Amino acid sequence: STLTFGNNIVVKGHDSTASNNGKITVQSGGAIVSSGTSSGNLILTSIFDTTVGGTTKQTSTSPAAGNWYGIVVDDGGTLSMSGFTMRYGGYAASGSARAGVRFVPGSGTATSTIQNALFEKNYQYGVLADGRNLVASDSTFQNHSTPGTGGGIFVSAATALLSNITFSGNSAYDIVGSNSPVVSCTNCGTPVTSP
Repeated sequence: STLTFGNNIVVKGHDSTASNNGKITVQSGGAIVSSGTSSGNLILTSIFDTTVGGTTKQTSTSPAAGNWYGIVVDDGGTLSMSGFTMRYGGYAASGSARAGVRFVPGSGTATSTIQNALFEKNYQYGVLADGRNLVASDSTFQNHSTPGTGGGIFVSAATALLSNITFSGNSAYDIVGSNSPVVSCTNCGTPVTSP
């Protein structure tokens, strides 16, 4: 099945102190789709974020990286999204890699696409492509934090084709590669990379 988002939508993920942490999971055979042209068309954020959608949870807690999971794409699932913002995601069980959008490694060969997006203030990474190919364009990755490891995009044992990407304020790196990744970045400035 396919989950398709229209424009002018705000989705707020429940915080990680709840019994069911906010998470959008794309299971095998499923897809998540949006077709906006601006990062403001669809906002995916923390339940504590009062800057969009009003006050959802009566509390003085400020939003923070890792408040909710974000989007998790299982093996066999695909993501084709344009025109969205992902904020404050990256919650995960201890020891797991974390990101606003995390692709679970597997045998799937489909390439996922991201366009016209803003990733900001997610825990550890904006996107983690682990064994899953990715095409991303016309997007910004900024202010991702984890001391020593935070970055915009993590690519492991996969191919990532990036173009017209802006990186800013990521705590350690903009692009991190592992396990023989293939990464190309056209018109991306001078990103800080590892290795």
